[in-house]
Amino acid sequence: MKALPGENSAPEAACGGNDSWKQGNVLFDRSRSTDTHEWGVSLAGGKIAFGVTGATGAKHTLCSQVRVDDGQWHHIALVRVNRAFLLYVDGVATWMATYAPSNVNNDGNFYLGSAANSEAYHLDGLLDEFRIVKGIAVWIEDFTPPTAEYLPTQPVVTEPQASPDFVCHFDGGIFDASGNNTTVAETGAVEYVAGKFDEAGKYDGTQSVSYTHLR
Repeated sequence: MKALPGENSAPEAACGGNDSWKQGNVLFDRSRSTDTHEWGVSLAGGKIAFGVTGATGAKHTLCSQVRVDDGQWHHIALVRVNRAFLLYVDGVATWMATYAPSNVNNDGNFYLGSAANSEAYHLDGLLDEFRIVKGIAVWIEDFTPPTAEYLPTQPVVTEPQASPDFVCHFDGGIFDASGNNTTVAETGAVEYVAGKFDEAGKYDGTQSVSYTHLR
């Protein structure tokens, strides 16, 4: 991701037992009208905030203390290992927290660049290379961020080999490059500009992308 200073106005999230991450400038959102089984990532006060809501509606917002709205490209990785959640910014763990949601699943659509139910909470910035890997914690310690686009199958970084369920390069269009052919729907005209590797999707609140749930 890449965002310029001052372009995302959301204040810092109130970390703890709430869903204040939703009031941030949303990068990624998996929310539902039932207010359960939710999770997502936003830019709040220039810092990454992650939120999760379990099956019972219990909410929690976890916050990074590293600013990423500096006009530079940043690699953001969220990893779940059983009940532990880890956030990496540019390959360095910025927090780890243990949280026990009663259940968080993947039913429902995912959204990139905007909140699921309101474009008022959107990212002003660029996204390049988005990937979801299920069932394997790709990173469990500090790492060197990738220096090239994601491939349909990644090199062995932990055992077994990590095969992503969804990959988007944003190269002239938004589609699933993982080989799973996940259906993607684009709302508004996403502009494609020079990215970290090839092209990136530019978001300013007039567009968003949704794709179907992953099994």
